[in-house]
Amino acid sequence: NRRIRGLLEKCTLDHEHRMEALHSQKRDKILLDVRWRQLQHDPNKS
Repeated sequence: NRRIRGLLEKCTLDHEHRMEALHSQKRDKILLDVRWRQLQHDPNKS
């Protein structure tokens, strides 16, 4: 029973870390997209 709980906790932590990484990647992509649009809109500002 303790072993099962340990495995479940490890899976939960692994999942949380993967979700944090995914959200971080998504946030980075959004920021890059915003920057790209700004450059497209006004290429003189760099």
